[in-house]
Amino acid sequence: MKNIGLKITTGALGVTLLFIVLLSVQTVPKPTLENSVKIEGQLLNILADQQTKDLVFEIAGHTGTYYINRGLELEINVDELKEEILNEDVSVYYVKTSNLIANATNTQHISRIALRNKVLYDEIEQ
Repeated sequence: MKNIGLKITTGALGVTLLFIVLLSVQTVPKPTLENSVKIEGQLLNILADQQTKDLVFEIAGHTGTYYINRGLELEINVDELKEEILNEDVSVYYVKTSNLIANATNTQHISRIALRNKVLYDEIEQ
C-alpha cells in the first residue's frame, strides 16, 4: 500500500513540475500597445551585459529589471544612448506576460522606450 501512495505522490509531483516548467519557458508574445504595460521614471543607469548582449535599464521608482534582449547585437550605441537619456524621465513599455519566472523576478523585456514623445527604441507593431 505504501508503494502505491509513493507512486501517486511522485507522479503528481512530476506533473506539477512539468506544468511549472512549461509556464516558465513561454516566449514573449509580439508586442502591441494592447498587450503592453507603460511605466515612467527617471532613467538611472544603462548596463551592457557582455555575456547575454542585453541592455539593462534601471528606472527610479521601479524595482524590476527592464532589458532590451540582445541589444548590443542591434548596434545600439550605449554611450550615445546614455548621453541622450540618462537622468531623464522616460516612458518604457514592456509586454504583459504570464511567464512565472519573469513575473516572480519582475524581469521585463522592453518593447519601446520614449523620451518626451520621441520613440528611441521600438518593437511594437502598429
